[in-house]
Amino acid sequence: MQSSANILAMPSPTCAMLITRPEPGASTWEQHFRQYTDVLVFKAPLLTIEPVVLTEHPDMPDALLITSPNAIPYAAQFIGVPVYAVGEQSAETARSAGLKVAGTGPGFAGEELFTAVPRGTDLLHLSGKHLAKDLAAGFAERGVQYRRAVVYEAIKRRDVPRSLIEFLGASLPKFATFVSSRTVEAFAALAQSQQCDEPAGGITAICASERIAATARTTYPFKETVVTGSTEAARFVDFATARRT
Repeated sequence: MQSSANILAMPSPTCAMLITRPEPGASTWEQHFRQYTDVLVFKAPLLTIEPVVLTEHPDMPDALLITSPNAIPYAAQFIGVPVYAVGEQSAETARSAGLKVAGTGPGFAGEELFTAVPRGTDLLHLSGKHLAKDLAAGFAERGVQYRRAVVYEAIKRRDVPRSLIEFLGASLPKFATFVSSRTVEAFAALAQSQQCDEPAGGITAICASERIAATARTTYPFKETVVTGSTEAARFVDFATARRT
């Protein structure tokens, strides 16, 4: 238990950060953000992950592509098959499940991912129903046989989390974090349902990619929209603390 002196010595929050990504990633981010005692953290996962039942089991591939930790439960049946993971959290989750990670790319699918997979590989992508971009053409150009199996769906939340309401009313510089365009769309719909088109002081959207930022600019009147180029939690905190004054 902390002494009164230690509690009084703790710095006051200088900014509020909203975590919108779905579980289990939301709780992992929350633990990371709470290491920063001057950041007031609000966790409001705006998507729920539902498994998709496959009507036909895919043939054994040469390698797996994992672009989200949400695909790992299904990937467990491919123990021994090399995994190419997008984002360090996907890689860590894969290793924890006993999968062999052959390569890890940035927190979004781009040129580095396409060139990491050897030519001639039969690559099975375990994905969500909604993809930010079509990967088939990029792999085909490099001689990779790309297949996709949809194993989960991210469902937009319809109820307004209490933590979201508290975040919108915070009297601090506010930063909302987004790792998918669907999460931005869910945030905009729920915030506007609370008649919060322009909360006091404005909200800065911190987005993992330019594609997500483009969605943010057209769906909600954010004060500012910035791009981290990564899905790693530390990058989001860095962007927020650099802009909180």
